[in-house]
Amino acid sequence: MVIYSSELEHYQKNHFTLSTIGYLGSYIITDSIWKSALIALLLGASKELIYDGLMGRGEPLWDDMKWNTLGVFQGIGFTLSLKI
Repeated sequence: MVIYSSELEHYQKNHFTLSTIGYLGSYIITDSIWKSALIALLLGASKELIYDGLMGRGEPLWDDMKWNTLGVFQGIGFTLSLKI
C-alpha cells in the first residue's frame, strides 16, 4: 500500500498514521509492546531504505523516520493507557 501526497503536512501525517497502525496491528499479534515497536520501526526503516533508496521511488529522509517514531510512541501510549 502506497500513500502519496504532494503536500508536506499530509506526507508527515501519513508516516505518523501508518506507523501507529503498524504498531497497533503488530501489538494485536505479539501482545508485546517492545516487539511491536521494533516491528513498526523496522517497517518504516525498510520503506525508507528499500522503496525510497534502492528502488529510487523517493528520497530516504530522517524526517520520515522521526514521524514513524512519533507514531510508534503514540501507539505505545495508547496500549499503556489500556493497561491502567
